[in-house]
This record gives sequence, C-alpha cells and structure tokens, in this order.
Amino acid sequence: MTADTSATAPPNTRQDARERVDLLYENLTDSFADFQQNLSITPPSIQADMHLYLCIRMAGFLEQLVFLTISGYMRELLGGHARNFYGSWFWKAPNLTPEQFKGLIKRFDDPWKTEFQNFLSDGLRTSTLKNLLEIRNKVAHGQSYTGGRGQLTSYMELVSDIKDWMYARFVD
Repeated sequence: MTADTSATAPPNTRQDARERVDLLYENLTDSFADFQQNLSITPPSIQADMHLYLCIRMAGFLEQLVFLTISGYMRELLGGHARNFYGSWFWKAPNLTPEQFKGLIKRFDDPWKTEFQNFLSDGLRTSTLKNLLEIRNKVAHGQSYTGGRGQLTSYMELVSDIKDWMYARFVD
C-alpha cells in the first residue's frame, strides 16, 4: 500500500507542507493582485462581491496554513503510535476564530505560546484577525458585510505576517 499524497491528505513532511502552502499563497496573492489591478474597471456591485470572496479566500488560506504547517511538522517528527494518534485528532483544517488560533498554538507551550501572543498583540493584529475571520463566518452563514479596499490590504498584510510566523516555527 502506498502513502496518500493527494492534496487532501495531510502532508508527511515540513517540505511537503511548505510546497502546498506556497502554492495556496501564490494563488491567493494572484487573486488579490488581479482585484487591485482591475478595480477601476470593475462595477461597484462586483467589487463588493470580490471583496467578500477575497476575505473568504484569506480566511481559508489561514485555516489551511495552520493545518498544513502543523501537520507537516508533527507527521515528520512523530512515528508509530504517536503519529497515528496525532493523525486521528488533527485530520482537517480547523474553522478558526482568533481564540481558537491562539489556543491551538498554546498547545505547543512556551516559547511559541508567548511568542504568538506577543505577535498578535503587536499593533492591530488581533482585531484585524478577528475582523477577517468574522467576515468569513458571517458570509458563510448568509449574513451581510461591507468593507473597503484598505481593509483588504490590511488583511493581506496580516495573512503574510502570519504565514511568515508559522513558517519560522513549523517548516523552516
């Protein structure tokens, strides 16, 4: 029997996680750049839909970033029963809130727990993350949301910062 290496299977190594996340991030940044580039010729109603779409994409990217980087890290370092136990618990990307995100990283204890709390406390990161994830949840449950172009840029910068933080701990 061969290992499942499909995109839906958890990564087996940190390198595999990095490759998958890099591809997802490239697709996300391409979509963001397309939106920015075509903003002046896009009707306002379409702009609003694209704004929501990009927010959902960014939140989804964060969920995949967390799942893939932690899975690659753990599956590479664990073996045997410990690896099977881990795989039975953490088998899909979590639907994150800022508190769930902090709680997940907190499970790794210090120094990462404290570093992540300090990272999110820097500037407006906690409120920006909260807003981005709330948009995803509101839109997914049929509630309305409106936002501006500047917010998208802040969300994209936060996504990039979180990716860098996760890479430094889990895949580099």
